[in-house]
Amino acid sequence: MPTTQESQVLPTTRTRILSHFKKNPRAMDTARGIARWWIGSSHKCVEEELESLVQEGKLEKVGDGQRTIYRLPTASVPRSS
Repeated sequence: MPTTQESQVLPTTRTRILSHFKKNPRAMDTARGIARWWIGSSHKCVEEELESLVQEGKLEKVGDGQRTIYRLPTASVPRSS
């Protein structure tokens, strides 16, 4: 169960992750990269939120372990003309 502090951080983390993907639909990165470069938040909080977004179908992940890449589902990304 998340602590009170984690519960307060997760919605903000989630919003920041989704906002970054909305502004950069072709973006993709590892959980550690997203935590460090995009969000500036705890790796653990970011990873938990990324997994939740994958389960909801809002993101997809490619690969396993530390090199897992998170991105928008391919069908959601606008095509270049």
